[in-house]
Amino acid sequence: LDNFGSGTTVDKLLFGTCTVNFGTSLGAGTATTTNCTATGVDNTYKFFLTPSNLETYFAFNSASSTVTDIIQVQVFNTSTSTPVTIASRTWSWIAIK
Repeated sequence: LDNFGSGTTVDKLLFGTCTVNFGTSLGAGTATTTNCTATGVDNTYKFFLTPSNLETYFAFNSASSTVTDIIQVQVFNTSTSTPVTIASRTWSWIAIK
């Protein structure tokens, strides 16, 4: 695509939405990871996700890929005492290569 300023040239830009479904109750002070389908991505991309409607005590922790077409997404329960049930959500993502 192009080189902006003195940074690295952008080769590819992908974006979309994916279903994030952790499918469990998350204990206080713990993290969990799930996969969301993102066609065309792989481990050569940098990922940006927009979490929406996170439950109380939840923090978005990370996004990465080790498998083609999958973004691994991790959240963390910041509570020191309250487990939280996680609902399925649709999140937006951008992948830059």
